[in-house]
Amino acid sequence: MRSPLPFAVLASAALAALGWSAPAHAEPSAWFSGGGGVAFQRNGELGGDLETRPAMSFAFGVGTTPAARATVGLGLRMTTFFSQGTDLAIAPRLSTGGFARGDFGLAVELGLALRTYKDGAYGRVPLQVVALFGAPFGLQLGLGAQSPSLDGGASGGLMALFEVDLLRLTVLRQGSSTRFWENPMPLGGAVKELSDERAAPPPRR
Repeated sequence: MRSPLPFAVLASAALAALGWSAPAHAEPSAWFSGGGGVAFQRNGELGGDLETRPAMSFAFGVGTTPAARATVGLGLRMTTFFSQGTDLAIAPRLSTGGFARGDFGLAVELGLALRTYKDGAYGRVPLQVVALFGAPFGLQLGLGAQSPSLDGGASGGLMALFEVDLLRLTVLRQGSSTRFWENPMPLGGAVKELSDERAAPPPRR
C-alpha cells in the first residue's frame, strides 16, 4: 500500500504558500467543515457495479478575502466511504462572496483524490468535483462525483453530503443570519452593502 504522507506534505505546503502570499492588509477566507451522507462507488473487480454505502467527509482550506464578490482558495478534503476506505483530495475552490461570508451562495471544488486501499479496485487517482450549496448558519449541501481514475481504474462514483462549516457559522458570518445573531467583527471586514442594509431605518408608515 502506498503511503499518503508525501501527498499530504505537498498539499500542506501548497496551503501554506497560498496563505503566505495573501496581502497583509487583506484577511483571507477559510473553511473547516464536516458532515456525512451517502455515496455510490463503482468496483472494477465486480464488473463495474455501483455499491451504495454511508460516507463521511471533512474539508479545510484557505482562500482570498471574503469581502470580494468571488473567492479562490485551495483545500484538502478527506472522505471516508465506510467498508471501502478514505480518499484524500487536494482541490482548488471557487466560491461566491455570499458563500464565503456564511450566507447563501455556491462553491465548486475540482481536484484529484488519492486512494491507497483495496489494491486499486476503485482506482487510485480519480478526478473529483464537488458542488456546495451554502445557506446561513454554516449549513451546506454537497453533491460530488468522481471520474474514471487517471491510472485506468474503474473509480466512477457519486456522493451527496450534508455539512456544517464551523468558520462560516462563526467568524466569517455576515448577511441574513445577523438579524438573529450579530457578528460585530467578521473576518475580512464587514461588507459595506450589508452593513448599510442592517443600519437602514425602517420605512415610515
